Amino acid sequence: MKSLLFIFIFLSIFFHSQSYEVKSQELVKYFDNIRLAENAILENQPHIAHSFYKKSFSINQRPFAKDLYNSMLNAKKLGIFEYAYDKYSALKCLQYPFTADFVKNNFPKKYGKRKEKCKNNLDITYKKQLDSLFELDQYYRKLAEGNLMNKKKEITESDSITSTTLLKLIEQKGFPSEYDIGLSSINSSLMQNFYLIIWHQMAMNHVSTQKVNFSQKLIEALNNGKILPEHASFLIDLNNGTSDFWLRHFTVFGFLTDNGTGESIRDQIFNETSKKDCCYIHNYYKSETRDTEFEKTINKVNNNRKKLGLSSLEETVKFSVFSLDNNDYIFPQKMIEMSFVFTEEQIKMQKAPLIKIP
Repeated sequence: MKSLLFIFIFLSIFFHSQSYEVKSQELVKYFDNIRLAENAILENQPHIAHSFYKKSFSINQRPFAKDLYNSMLNAKKLGIFEYAYDKYSALKCLQYPFTADFVKNNFPKKYGKRKEKCKNNLDITYKKQLDSLFELDQYYRKLAEGNLMNKKKEITESDSITSTTLLKLIEQKGFPSEYDIGLSSINSSLMQNFYLIIWHQMAMNHVSTQKVNFSQKLIEALNNGKILPEHASFLIDLNNGTSDFWLRHFTVFGFLTDNGTGESIRDQIFNETSKKDCCYIHNYYKSETRDTEFEKTINKVNNNRKKLGLSSLEETVKFSVFSLDNNDYIFPQKMIEMSFVFTEEQIKMQKAPLIKIP
């Protein structure tokens, strides 16, 4: 028994301390060029961004939808409509949920008569299986109406079914990419619905215990170009209960105060006329405020992020702030949190460790 316990502890330590990284050199080059393109957008240098996107797509013949979308917007801004429409067509063939009037509102009139010629074949059966699992994942959570503990038993049982079934499907069919199941079941950051099943296998889940740790499947999928580094790193951290790729100190905060209209908190968050006070970040964002240990932590996290093809924590903050006024582009790595406060004392207390971003 002691021997088995020792082996279990050893394997646990090994599993959680192993290094996650992209080993495919083609993907490393692809992610490097995408980061350069995104930083060029950040610096309002669309021509440079266009050049890096073209280079990226010459390296990876199956570019991620996020990159197709951003390159489309960037090319459209430059007036390079033929290139932009080509990316639109690729996304349309992947079932990206464009509005019916997208072409009419974004391209010259002649493009409205074109029809997309799709070469990729989506696995509709696989998609239906994943959608069915997602519906089961959400069923009791919706019935709980915000208090998951009300349905803890049911959620625990359904999470066990969805996670183990998802693992079997992945082992049988491979991790599903955008080119396998399309983009009709995504959220605004291009996170597939079935990712929530993996999300709910977080190590620190207080409602249902973890049945499956998907970390190894996620890193395999990343190395096969089937999941974005942003999504893989986020889900790996959740599954392992770690902060290997993200630090809360680099979250950008905004504050809302009661506008006296009687609107719900949710309505005020999304109402452009609300009194918003932005943007703030933990004072550790400034290198001169960090102690030696925290500096080591930041360097370690940035090194982990680089191995996965991610931008640094400092760059991520810039993307978060940029996205507040430029939300047309899709930058999944942005991290913004709006806090609703009622009194000046509450504001003062929450702002104590924060500094305003220029």
